[in-house]
Amino acid sequence: MAKQIQIRRDTSDNWTNTNPILAQGELGYEIDTNLLKIGDGLTAWTSLPYFASGGASGEANTASNTGTTGVGVFKDKSGVDLRFKKINAGSVKITVTDDTDNDKIDIDVVTGTDANSVAIGNHDHAGTYEPANANIQSHISATNNPHEVTAGQIGALTSSSKITDFISGLIESPSNGDYVVLRNAPFAGTITSITTKSSDGTCTLTGYINSTALGGSANSVSDSEQEQEHSSNNTFAAGDDIKITVSSNSDCANMEFTVKYKRALV
Repeated sequence: MAKQIQIRRDTSDNWTNTNPILAQGELGYEIDTNLLKIGDGLTAWTSLPYFASGGASGEANTASNTGTTGVGVFKDKSGVDLRFKKINAGSVKITVTDDTDNDKIDIDVVTGTDANSVAIGNHDHAGTYEPANANIQSHISATNNPHEVTAGQIGALTSSSKITDFISGLIESPSNGDYVVLRNAPFAGTITSITTKSSDGTCTLTGYINSTALGGSANSVSDSEQEQEHSSNNTFAAGDDIKITVSSNSDCANMEFTVKYKRALV
């Protein structure tokens, strides 16, 4: 009478998840791949090679992510299947295209000026910084009461009447160098303070009128707001340039600055 012999068997996923150690000579069969492994009493399932016909041991093929930075695309091995993650565009500002004709995956940035794109231009951080917003530039240059302040609100004006105004901006990725924040000033004034803050990293910000540094201390830019007051070398004339200089940059990001000044109304 014939005897029936059955060996241990399961799906490749179940074998991988359980990851047992087969006894020496014990057989383990994957019912969904028709592959077989023979235990040695020491090696766990996922590290044990498949048995090849002819009595030789098969290769324990696998894949891995190399390098010290970045995100790896290899996920795991299930049976003989090497599984990889899909590449996904995490934002509408990025496109991922399967270029099957050239066996490539193309990753690109959507350029433009709306909220669903990225503005790309020639940013020469060693040169000057010009406000990109036309409304900001027109406000800086305006001499015709851009805030629409009425005489009734401020009373009679004299030659000594002054207002406090400011120039604010944000530089996403500042580099060491000069940034002009007001070119060819349309009026004279006195800079009273500079306030700074970053989202990450540090740097030093020094205020200048033309090529002369403001008297007092420079701003130590960090994620804590800091205001430095200036009481010397802080008077500018019509036609002067006001600039800020970044130095000692250590991964500074999203640097906000506000230059506060006083100027005559009449």
